[in-house]
Order: sequence, then structure tokens, then C-alpha cells
Amino acid sequence: MYVCACICSELFAKVRDDTDQLRAAELIACHPVVVLSGKGGCGKTEVVSAVISYAISEINSEKYASSCSFIS
Repeated sequence: MYVCACICSELFAKVRDDTDQLRAAELIACHPVVVLSGKGGCGKTEVVSAVISYAISEINSEKYASSCSFIS
């Protein structure tokens, strides 16, 4: 699973300790459309930012550098 592979990333430091945020990250990674809801300060933006930042870092990593570059 995508989230299991990336959860060790420093980008997920704030997300690791919250099971709801981990579940949200899993859903974001596994489905094309996800609706997150919750009161202010529950971590919606934190988890979405972590997943997107990780995806961008993977795309820009050496693994993909020869074929494409998403964001410099």
C-alpha cells in the first residue's frame, strides 16, 4: 500500500500519531476522489499536504528524473 511505504517519510511526522489522519492519507492515496470533513484544527490540511508533498518528492526523485519532472 502506498501510505505504508511513505509513512516513514519526515513529511508524515505530524500525521503518524493520529489514526484518523493515517486513514485519511490511506484513502487519499488509494482513491481518485476523497471528501474529508471535520472541525477546524483536526488535521485535514496537514494530511492532504503531507500526501501531496510526498507524491511530488517521489515524482521528482532520481527514480523518475530521467522520464519526467513534475515540479522543480
